[in-house]
Amino acid sequence: MLDLLGIGFGPSNVALAAAIAEGENPSRSLFLEAKERFGWHPGMLLDGARMQISFLKDLVTLRNPESPYSFLAYLKAKGRLEEFANLREFYPSRIEFQDYLRWVAGYFEHQTVFGARVTSVSPDFGIDGMARSFTVRAELANSGEYVTYQARNVVYAPGGTPNRVAGVAPRDERVIHTAEFLERFPKSFPDRSADLSFAVVGGGQSAAEIIEYILAKYPLSRVHAVLPGYSFRPADDSPYSNEVFFSAEVDGHFAAHDRAARLAEARSTNYGVVDLDLIEDLYRMGYEDQVRGNVPRLVLCRSSRLLSADAGPSGIGVTVGGPEGSRSLNLDGLVLATGYHRELDPEMFRDVIPHLRRNESGNFLVSRAYRADSAPELTAGIYFQGLAELSHGIGDTLLSLLPFRSAEIAEDVRQRSEAPSVDEVEYPPARHIEPDRATILETLQRFPLATLISSDDESEVFATHLPLILDRERGEQGVLFGHLDVGNPQVPNLNGRRVLAVFHGPNSYISPRTYATDQLPTWNYVAVHVRGHVRVLENQDQVVSGLASISEKADPSDGAYRLDENDSRIEKLIGGIVGFELDIESLTGRFKLSQDRNDEDRKRAMAVLREGAGEEHHDFVARIHQQ
Repeated sequence: MLDLLGIGFGPSNVALAAAIAEGENPSRSLFLEAKERFGWHPGMLLDGARMQISFLKDLVTLRNPESPYSFLAYLKAKGRLEEFANLREFYPSRIEFQDYLRWVAGYFEHQTVFGARVTSVSPDFGIDGMARSFTVRAELANSGEYVTYQARNVVYAPGGTPNRVAGVAPRDERVIHTAEFLERFPKSFPDRSADLSFAVVGGGQSAAEIIEYILAKYPLSRVHAVLPGYSFRPADDSPYSNEVFFSAEVDGHFAAHDRAARLAEARSTNYGVVDLDLIEDLYRMGYEDQVRGNVPRLVLCRSSRLLSADAGPSGIGVTVGGPEGSRSLNLDGLVLATGYHRELDPEMFRDVIPHLRRNESGNFLVSRAYRADSAPELTAGIYFQGLAELSHGIGDTLLSLLPFRSAEIAEDVRQRSEAPSVDEVEYPPARHIEPDRATILETLQRFPLATLISSDDESEVFATHLPLILDRERGEQGVLFGHLDVGNPQVPNLNGRRVLAVFHGPNSYISPRTYATDQLPTWNYVAVHVRGHVRVLENQDQVVSGLASISEKADPSDGAYRLDENDSRIEKLIGGIVGFELDIESLTGRFKLSQDRNDEDRKRAMAVLREGAGEEHHDFVARIHQQ
């Protein structure tokens, strides 16, 4: 049984392995990687391409400058520290940074299985209906055999899957995504002196780097840049804008109500943008073509998109749509710089997904520590690396935050693996505690029939069901009036004692058929626990006044019955009852309303509760559902 199993061993889970190794009481962990060896964007390790972030934003330094897994430690180990310092360079080459990542990954080869393609992750349900671990099944590339592992937590770090413009770009050796550019492009077009024509679809950094590569390596070639906007847009890498990648920004984004707007505003720091130096280099190359009297080799297809692409024996027939209509191009090759998408593999996690909670937009709910929010029966943990941009901010898919995210996941796993003592168990759960005092007091007034519980010196427990009427104007938190039959055995053990009064609001059985998701049955309810000391009333007028208040509060409608305090019948009955007041010392609203379910399931459960609450309380149930 593993504490943690990581799926994927790219930079995210390499950073996690480092954080686990540096933490207290390292968890027992293993990582499965489908590739045969470590690799990081091998298709874009272009000569001269540099990192867009400082070497200080490696896997560990911003979290722990003394870490043995830092970029500076790598340079020292490779014997190049002085030479690198002599470069006066903050941005290493992409080739060197991959070598650094591979160097760190090498420290954890003993707990990594390469060539292991995970095929399924399944919850292990016990006879009590709870799943406290997962079974992970993987196929080994070298033998075709299957292996299984058991883990209490799974950390999913799939990286990005190339966007291939489904239904438009054909599967052909001359149609190449940037993810495989260096591996396939030189092989598909070995003659660099040939007169070739290409199109590059996309307007981001990768598209610009590919265009520069083709124009430099294939001097007779012509490139059509299919841009989604008017031109290449420069990246906003100014210091203030770059603070969006600070670790503290994750807290602000996670707590924000306008997450979508925040993401949209920050897009210019990362998506569809190009380093200004590279834009200027491309423009200069075009200008030099004009100086030489050459036909421009870079053609901008502005505000355009790829409509179709058909592979034939003589080339790739491409249709591009733009503001002035569509145009056809006959090309030798097509490069897709169309980015990546990240999602939870629906086939791999088909047995897990029904137990994960989603928001109203259908996105998985994720905790601040990157743990997927799950139904109560799934206590084993699923953690996401790079799939939580909506909830955690634009830095979620980038290298900048890896040191912090990995440490947060490692710490969350560690804390959850340490079983809490009985004193540390939170009961009732915080989600079942109603925080609004006005709602709690309204519950007392709407549902006055309570259970009064007390005990004597011998620990004999007494309970009586009776109406308790609230006077909100008296005492620090209010006063409750009630009365008992003089023969009730609870009476001699009441005056001056601390008691518990339980008020019962609407309640209902919630069938599994109520929910939209697969759930077990439960019971929802509204209750309030009141604690305080009792004072038995000796003054008969106070008792009679309290009795009159019962009718007034129980039926406040016009023309309703009101008790006449001078009614002769009261005189005959007053000797048979004992009136008392309860000075409220604490109020606890315990509202169990399917708060651990998704919005749709909670709405359905509330409808059942509302149906059984009585028409006069429909507004109350609707209101507590909104809180």
